[in-house]
Amino acid sequence: MDFYNNLKEEPFEKIFLRPRSLLIFTEDAYKNYFHGIKESYSDLITEDVMNKNLDGINLHKEFDRGIRVSLTIRIVPNTIKKK
Repeated sequence: MDFYNNLKEEPFEKIFLRPRSLLIFTEDAYKNYFHGIKESYSDLITEDVMNKNLDGINLHKEFDRGIRVSLTIRIVPNTIKKK
């Protein structure tokens, strides 16, 4: 997953998400930044991946992607008042 200050710029942070992972973000990550997952058939772990030193995630290792299913739950304040 990539995080952006502006969608026209390169991401300032990259996180490798394993299959069946859960990512919860709040505060600045939720309110002030854009995020997304680029379409690709694999993920290459490079120096700019934030969690590159975790167990089984080694620099220059490539992980093939399979089918991805995402579930998003958001708290959104009411924007239109009911009549």
